[in-house]
Amino acid sequence: MTQDAYPPDVNATFQEISDTIINQKCILLAGCGLTGQAYVKKTADSSPEKSAHPPHSWRETLTAIFEWCIEQEIIEDGEFQVDFYHLDDKEKQINAAQTLQGRLNARGKMEQCLQDIFYYYEATPGQAHELIVQCSFRAFLTVGYDMFIEDAYASVKKRRFAHFYEDSIERAKRWFQEKTKKDMPFILKLHGDLDYPEVINLADRTCSRLQQADKITYKKNLKTILSTSSILAVGFEDTDTDLEDLLALVGIDPTNMKYNMKYWKLLPGEANQSSMFEAEAHDKDQRINVIRYRFDETHSGLARFFEELLEKPQLALAQEEMKQIKIYLAYDPKDIDMKNRLGTELKNLQKRYPITVWSKDDILGGQPEKDEITRRLNIADMVLLLISSTFLASEDYSALESSQALVNYNEGKTSVIPIIISATNYEGTSFEHLQFLPKDGRTIKQWPDKEEAFLSIGKDLEAIIRHHPLKVLPRPGSPTPTNGEPKRFHFPYF
Repeated sequence: MTQDAYPPDVNATFQEISDTIINQKCILLAGCGLTGQAYVKKTADSSPEKSAHPPHSWRETLTAIFEWCIEQEIIEDGEFQVDFYHLDDKEKQINAAQTLQGRLNARGKMEQCLQDIFYYYEATPGQAHELIVQCSFRAFLTVGYDMFIEDAYASVKKRRFAHFYEDSIERAKRWFQEKTKKDMPFILKLHGDLDYPEVINLADRTCSRLQQADKITYKKNLKTILSTSSILAVGFEDTDTDLEDLLALVGIDPTNMKYNMKYWKLLPGEANQSSMFEAEAHDKDQRINVIRYRFDETHSGLARFFEELLEKPQLALAQEEMKQIKIYLAYDPKDIDMKNRLGTELKNLQKRYPITVWSKDDILGGQPEKDEITRRLNIADMVLLLISSTFLASEDYSALESSQALVNYNEGKTSVIPIIISATNYEGTSFEHLQFLPKDGRTIKQWPDKEEAFLSIGKDLEAIIRHHPLKVLPRPGSPTPTNGEPKRFHFPYF
């Protein structure tokens, strides 16, 4: 079924969400149900009574934790007279989660428990995760504890997310407000995750802790982020009121037009609903719109929703741009001839590979130069430094470019490739340890035929682009295949 076959209100909702995302005015709020979209690899010893996927809801997560605690003899079978799977009552959910969290923390087993539950089948990001990170969300907030969104972002975008938690909310707010990082979303983990297990919070699903006196600063910073963005909530059920609770606790009233923001919840519908997606008229008192996807056991409607969303013309264009390998070319103005000759090699590569090239020559009139340089460096997949004595002596541009490029390199966000134009003393520079081009150690000017030097550089750059990125590094403590080869986390070459 194509999107045109959907009811008019569904198409209008798709367009509305698409426009908000394109304008970078939308935050994704991810619930525990998004975890269940992960790909799984069944093993020979997979227990048939275990779920063949990570939990698809908060109720399933609680149930899985409870069963794990029984297996590990942290809780005795029959100790709780509670049907965890059908816990729809919020108060009962909180009480059960408090008990489980207390037992797990007392044994120091929280991280192991969640690792076993989420990655039992060597689960990796699913289609829904990969589609989600292709949308230009301004930020990602999640109430889950897994790392699938981050892994998908690393795989698709070839760089790591900036991670923030409750104790780093001030940095998250500054990142959100900084204009030069507008194209660099971050993820805020509201209840901790497997990378920071000591702050995992199972029990406070409603964020009631924000009412405590020592949480006032956290509350204000969170409100700053939420009050200037629309929100799309996915991975929740009807009984989950995380979005409503969060808005209420930071003091945002959806009915107050002062905020002029929109709120959507993507929820499971009925298995027999006539259309794949149906839009419910929002409650005038809440102004939270609901989109329902046709229910099936794997909640495949979540992935289908983002497939449809990415088919909108603007998002499709953004998706194609995102697939481009972005190359930043840094040089000193006195080396303009060398820059232009290298540009010819890069233009030839553009005919065969999805690359875009940017340098400070491309700054448009009226744009703040240093701000635009910093922004471009921050989104670059590869930075080429044309090294000469004048480049090293420059402070206005080259020092800024090379220093920022190396900061991003050290954070695993970009590749940095120095290209030596002429003989110069680069010992002691921050990039002396990197692989230089040309590879034979001669500068471009030392080659008898400079054309051959540029052709050699072009071939080496083509090899790098063709295999970009080459390295796949695992997160510390993450599961690895039985052959010992690391998986997950794609990183740049060099």
